[in-house]
Amino acid sequence: MNEIAHDQDAPEFQRLLKARQRVYSYATHYQILQIILTVVVPVAGAMLAFAHQAARRYVALYGLIAPPWT
Repeated sequence: MNEIAHDQDAPEFQRLLKARQRVYSYATHYQILQIILTVVVPVAGAMLAFAHQAARRYVALYGLIAPPWT
C-alpha cells in the first residue's frame, strides 16, 4: 500500500524535516523583524517627532535609510 508513513521515519527524511523547520523558523523571525522595522518604528518615530521638534530630523533620516534594506 502506501509507504509514506514508513518513509517519513527514515533518518534522511527526518534530517530534511528538521532543516525545513529551521528555515521556517528563520523566515518567521526575519518577518517579525521586518514588520517591526517597517511599521512599529516609523509609527513610534512619527509620534516622537510630533512630541519633540528636535527629533524630526532623525525620524526623517530613518525614513530615508530604512526602506532600501527592509
